[in-house]
Amino acid sequence: EYVSLYIDHLEKAGVLLGLRSVLYGHASVRKPEKLYINNTNLYLAINNVEAGQENIGMLREIFVANQLISTHKVTSPGESDFRVDDLIFEVGGKSKLNKLGNYAEGTHFLIDDIETGNDNIIPLYLLGFLY
Repeated sequence: EYVSLYIDHLEKAGVLLGLRSVLYGHASVRKPEKLYINNTNLYLAINNVEAGQENIGMLREIFVANQLISTHKVTSPGESDFRVDDLIFEVGGKSKLNKLGNYAEGTHFLIDDIETGNDNIIPLYLLGFLY
């Protein structure tokens, strides 16, 4: 009970980003499916990790959530990383390009460490231009 209240206050203060599931009802409103620190700099400051030891996957997901949540409906679909409005997104590095066949048709990919994309593959850095 109190944890949910504190999480809600931290979300309203802009410290946390909570992604709800695509389900509707009281449970989906109350409990976030995924919980992120609001931005990558805050994540790195809190974690106090050595340079090069940070969790790059988490940093990518925080970046995506931070860039999209102010202008789009971002939820947690469960089977993928993000649902943005009506599109499903997977976030990852170049190695995810080798596994594209493992995902549902219509999935879009936000990929780090690439300069150009095509079709449903989008370079992750391009989200920075949305700010």
